Amino acid sequence: MPLHLKNARSVTRYPSTTTATSNLQDSIPSRSSENKRSKSLGHGGRASTTSLNDQIVNATVKSQFLQRYEEMNQEIERLHRQSQCTGMDKQELEKVESELQKTKKDSKLMLQSQKALLEKIVRQDKKQNYRRFFWGNHEKRVRKLKKELNSKLGASLSVDAELHRLERQSVALRDVCLPSMDHSGSGGTREQSGGDTMDPFMRLESLKREKQSLLCSFLHTVPSSDAQEIQARISMHVSEMRACECIRNQVEKCAALYREALQKLCAALSDLTSPEYTSTMKEFVANCYPLAIEAGRAIEAASLVIQPDTCRRYTKYAPELMHVRAPKFPQAISDFARRATRPNSDTASGQKVEEIGKLKMAEKVLILMQRFILDRLEIIERWSLQISKDWNRSESSYRKLENQLQQEIGSGTG
Repeated sequence: MPLHLKNARSVTRYPSTTTATSNLQDSIPSRSSENKRSKSLGHGGRASTTSLNDQIVNATVKSQFLQRYEEMNQEIERLHRQSQCTGMDKQELEKVESELQKTKKDSKLMLQSQKALLEKIVRQDKKQNYRRFFWGNHEKRVRKLKKELNSKLGASLSVDAELHRLERQSVALRDVCLPSMDHSGSGGTREQSGGDTMDPFMRLESLKREKQSLLCSFLHTVPSSDAQEIQARISMHVSEMRACECIRNQVEKCAALYREALQKLCAALSDLTSPEYTSTMKEFVANCYPLAIEAGRAIEAASLVIQPDTCRRYTKYAPELMHVRAPKFPQAISDFARRATRPNSDTASGQKVEEIGKLKMAEKVLILMQRFILDRLEIIERWSLQISKDWNRSESSYRKLENQLQQEIGSGTG
């Protein structure tokens, strides 16, 4: 065989380099596209799994909320039914409540008549400076007014005693009608308060607060565009209602202290206007002055009850009770009262104080303090009415939003 043919036969035929490169480049895009499709399918599967888990969690939360919400509604309805007195207890309670309301009206009329008499006495004292030549008529009119005031004070004290008796009787009847309940209801609504029993009113209020918090927290899971707006409005009205309750407690404490001061001053003025009063410094310091000091301390304590936030919220009423300037006794009276407590007190100093007219000024301070307290009690009454109006308005708005939220829950779970 020729040599050139032998060499040609031994040559191995390899494919072209350019052809292999082009084939490899054609195969790479197809593989990358397959990888992308596989990755996209993987992410889509995980996303669908996550959304499914979220739906399951939301459905579970909604079912738990609805179960808890129904339990609380049933418990609240049960407490309302149990709070309704029946039989003889209900009739007796209604009778006591009607007598209590009538006595409150009588007490209010008594206080108004006292205030009118005090205004007349103050006007007579002012006329004294201008009409000294009518001194006899002035003394006669003042004695007549003080005698009438003494009778009014006695009637007011008896009415106040009857009012306190009826209030205690009303509370006792409510305790009989509303006995402390055992926690035999649903397990989710049990609360411990230092024992196995709890006041129904306290438990009812705690359930209402828990229901409000539950509604606000559930709005995060409601798929609605109005959920945030409803949540903000519900939170606002709930905060308004709680603020009104807190302020009402402050006003009630303040009113109790002013009523205590009023009783002290009524007793002091009864001694001052009684026919047996001899208008001596020693008698005034022994009988009237201590009661007036206790009344002044009650007024100061009442001014400390009102909080600064309350003053900023109710600028019409709160400053009148927070920044008080009750009438003060002359310094000579206070000094003599301190010296009178000593065993070796000098009675001649009391006569000197009487001679310079300080005793008349001290007697006038009692009248001014009584008028001051009556004015503040009227302010407290108007303020209490305003707080009740604010609370009722917030409670009505909250009820509307609660009904709207229940509709949202029904549409979200339906």
